[in-house]
Amino acid sequence: SLSRALIALDEAVVEVLDAATTAPDPIVRAHALATRRLLHDPDAGFAPAVEEAKRVVSLGGSGHGGR
Repeated sequence: SLSRALIALDEAVVEVLDAATTAPDPIVRAHALATRRLLHDPDAGFAPAVEEAKRVVSLGGSGHGGR
């Protein structure tokens, strides 16, 4: 998957993911949040990460804890 390929880049992808979490498109934000979660927990499944990211986005968040 694209997310697994991105997390293979390790810390090199963090800046790109951070930028994507503030994108105007909620789908882009959710995918970036899910990918960032996989970066921090590679054993997590993508589907649960996406569902968590969708909840954050629907609440108007970027997953940055107020940043």
